[in-house]
Amino acid sequence: MNFKKNKKTREIALQILYSLIVSKNNNIKKKTNEFKIIKKNIFNKINIKYLFKILNGIIKNIKFIKKIIKINIKKNTRYIGLIEKYILYMAIYEIKIKKTLPIKVIINENIELIKKFGSKNDYKLINKILHKICFNNI
Repeated sequence: MNFKKNKKTREIALQILYSLIVSKNNNIKKKTNEFKIIKKNIFNKINIKYLFKILNGIIKNIKFIKKIIKINIKKNTRYIGLIEKYILYMAIYEIKIKKTLPIKVIINENIELIKKFGSKNDYKLINKILHKICFNNI
């Protein structure tokens, strides 16, 4: 498994996921093709199969993922930015559904995404939420 390639794949998955949800369009193939045109050089450096697995898995399991988030977030922290929320979606998909990578790897990779794309200190909140989710039996 190429971790560097998967890291870049997660970045693209986040961007496509954001585009899918904001546009309320679940056509993963169409959105991916749009991104391919815009970022053609990057698509040579990612794992396309892994990209589709992440995106399809999140879309297919979105209700379950949202339920896990709702259960594990305190009322006073219900507001989480869109980027942070979508990163949580990816992390929960990989932790609770896909289950092929070590939990620490998934958490670290997603915290790095938040540091790169999210709000300044939100990585602390998301880290806390992910740890709670990992050790909760839901």
